Amino acid sequence: MNMQETLLNFNKVLDNVPGPIMITDSNTIVYANQQSYRLLGYEKNSPVFLQDIFPEKDYNRLQLYIDEVLTGRISAEIQNITLRTNGDNLVTTKLYIYPYDSRQNYVQLCMDYADTIKLRNDFVELEEKYHNLSKYISDVIAYYNDNGAITYVTPSVNHAFGYKSDLLIGRSAFDYVHPQDRNRVKYIFKTLSYNSEEKQVRFRVKKNIGSYVWVDSVFYRIEKDQDSYILGNLKAIDKQIEAEKLAMQTEKLALTGELSAGIVHEIKNPLTSIKGFLQLMEAGTINTKDYINILKAEVERMETMAVNMLSFAKPNNHFGQHNLKDIIQDVFSLMEIQANKNHIYLKKNEHLPDVFVHGDEAQLKQVLINLVKNAIEASAPNHNVEIQLCQDCINGYIKVTDYGAGIPENQLEKIGKSFYTTKEEGTGLGLMVSYRIIEHHQGKIKLNSKPDDGTTFTICLPKVREIESYQGLSDCKSGT
Repeated sequence: MNMQETLLNFNKVLDNVPGPIMITDSNTIVYANQQSYRLLGYEKNSPVFLQDIFPEKDYNRLQLYIDEVLTGRISAEIQNITLRTNGDNLVTTKLYIYPYDSRQNYVQLCMDYADTIKLRNDFVELEEKYHNLSKYISDVIAYYNDNGAITYVTPSVNHAFGYKSDLLIGRSAFDYVHPQDRNRVKYIFKTLSYNSEEKQVRFRVKKNIGSYVWVDSVFYRIEKDQDSYILGNLKAIDKQIEAEKLAMQTEKLALTGELSAGIVHEIKNPLTSIKGFLQLMEAGTINTKDYINILKAEVERMETMAVNMLSFAKPNNHFGQHNLKDIIQDVFSLMEIQANKNHIYLKKNEHLPDVFVHGDEAQLKQVLINLVKNAIEASAPNHNVEIQLCQDCINGYIKVTDYGAGIPENQLEKIGKSFYTTKEEGTGLGLMVSYRIIEHHQGKIKLNSKPDDGTTFTICLPKVREIESYQGLSDCKSGT
């Protein structure tokens, strides 16, 4: 029998040994028997590195023991060392290290047979239970690395989006996000690199058939044994989105009706002036040239009111880049009429800054109109309602402040909940829709109110340049 045949027979013997056996230098597995590949989840003869199968903390421990074994030509035993399988699952066992070939600095790694069998059986049983459970849940749960690559996804992804879970492993999750939503999702992943607080985001996911479905998702950062990954829970909400669209449109129509009455009344004044001037011109009692500029100003005033009203009432569901300054100015011109009717002084920043956000212009106007309208209704005659715009390096902030009776402390947590209202004839739909719109824009509405001291609603929205560039985020601190 020659040397090659002897080696082949020796490999067969090792493959039949029930415990995992590996030959390694300080970096690479140069040989592993069949039991090792089965336990670790690798295909036989595929390249495996020690850093792949040991978390950093245990990898460093192992290196110290390997150096000790090679230097002293002695065996060593490591209690409670963790191995990481090819599917990123962790198992803890006892490891024996023996010198193997001093010329090439090889050592032999072995695990106790009984210990390994129990580990494998426990692991297989747990994985089967988890796999069976995940087949019957409607939500899709996935693990991602920091770059958005999918490392695991539950089989429910097949029912939800039409993909086989094993074919998604290693692919970028961002490739399946609608192009208009992709930057917002990337922004969430980026913020999780320095802020472990859970992030909620709505976006559209591409199905296997090419269409898109809306999902409501929560992302978390998970830290374990010096490893970290992002966990995402995705729930399809197309039916909920349709219901919310209907609620938004219903509320918008109600607002449009209220604003229209005020605008019609407001337009009567310039029309009366124009009619009077035209009659005088027709009679030849005044010089036409002297009043042309006055007539033009009155017409432009009516045109501005009509354009603002139409832009708000027009059905729209398009996200784009918008300047909060322009939104405030348009809403101010609309709501100033309502304020005047109630003898309220509507005020805003003398110099509004440019603050660009990503969103739906009509929806953002709807929120601001709702908040200003509520502030006007909460104010006594001859009081102020203030609209302020400010920013920090991450967010833009719109503050709407009234100096009315305020909201009792025991009611603050209920504001914005479904159909909750403090008004005798209110439905609660306006604030509920407003909160949902801002959440959909990755923002928040903050409420500060004290009895007899007024109320401030603050709309917080991420600035578009931060979503698109991701630069300097870790150095910024949010503030109002």
